[in-house]
Amino acid sequence: MIGQRPTSRFREQSQPSLPKPARIAHDNVMRKFGPILCLTLPALLAAPVQGRAATPDAGDPTPAGVAAAIRTQGAAQAVGNLNDSNDFDTVTAGIAAADPAWMALVPQMAPGLDSDSGPQVTTALALALPQDARLVLRTLDARYPALDPQSVCARPFGHDEVPDIKGYARRARAALRRVRDTGLRGLRDRCLSVLGR
Repeated sequence: MIGQRPTSRFREQSQPSLPKPARIAHDNVMRKFGPILCLTLPALLAAPVQGRAATPDAGDPTPAGVAAAIRTQGAAQAVGNLNDSNDFDTVTAGIAAADPAWMALVPQMAPGLDSDSGPQVTTALALALPQDARLVLRTLDARYPALDPQSVCARPFGHDEVPDIKGYARRARAALRRVRDTGLRGLRDRCLSVLGR
């Protein structure tokens, strides 16, 4: 009848049937470890995945998250994880926009850049050159192929990325000529010679 409580016979049949010794063992384990599982499982589920430059909402990586991943895992592992999760585009977009927070990470990432991630960083630095030549020059380092001025200043991109390459070169040369820092003059001149004065 609707609204009637199920009979005890129905309740007994709906429970899993375990032999009595197994049922007693199960109940003892649950009494001992049940509260521990209830407390630790939510914490484990909420913990960020190791190896990901996690953000509070596990969305796009942030400069702080990537910096933390580089510190804890090393540059190669952190960059590899970003590549594996298709998040490296966020990093290179920040570099290409000459965002100071992303640009500050370039020297930290340099030892971990490989044949896949290295050219992406080279291109991003080249795209940032007309926007903030001083910031780009500070990241260049000939010890790393991806950061070599010979590569970054050689317009390492195609027409699909920069349709007006002549305009790009003009803007990049103008930005470089505005750099007056004594410590950057050698790099500036080298970059100008690669671009073509």
